[in-house]
Amino acid sequence: MALLAWDEVTWPTFVAGLEGFRDHFPRAARAPDARPESAADIIRILNRWACRLSTERAPGALETWLGENAASLGKVESLAISDQRLPARAEGLGGMHDDLIAHMHANGVNSMGDAAASKALYLLHPRLFVMWDKEIRRSAPEGYGVYLLEMHALALRLAEEWPADEIEAYLQELLGYETRKTLAKYLDEFNWFEAVGRGQLAAQGAP
Repeated sequence: MALLAWDEVTWPTFVAGLEGFRDHFPRAARAPDARPESAADIIRILNRWACRLSTERAPGALETWLGENAASLGKVESLAISDQRLPARAEGLGGMHDDLIAHMHANGVNSMGDAAASKALYLLHPRLFVMWDKEIRRSAPEGYGVYLLEMHALALRLAEEWPADEIEAYLQELLGYETRKTLAKYLDEFNWFEAVGRGQLAAQGAP
């Protein structure tokens, strides 16, 4: 699995990664799920994404965590990954990710890890939280807060190159998606394809 050098990513390489994800992993690239309305909805979506969370314990545990963190989640609702206010919030956002994992483990949901936690946060605020997994984490071993800082910096660097004011609308048209995705989702798709997808294709002998 490849390590990612985000400071070397340019607009052409970013688009190439997104095209590779779309072309070779069409099931994962399909239209995003509707925004969940409850903790149970989040768990159902996460399990469709192969997170393997307990359908007995996970919904209640997540509902409790959401209640305890409602104020904190509300304070970041207006943020996006490219927002200039993000660096000042990154440490707290990383703590939120880690606290979710710790809370779920304390309530018997031991399968809640980096991937599931970041996916849950993404479902709550899809413009802000960028998903990751254990392979992508290898490129940001300092933790989720540092990872978000890397994604923020990458988003700003791409902003200097992308050929349109509305990056999400531009990428939707360029890639031919019926539904608009957030920049945070595109960053996740690029990272997964470069860290994992290319290796899978190489193992299969794909060009």
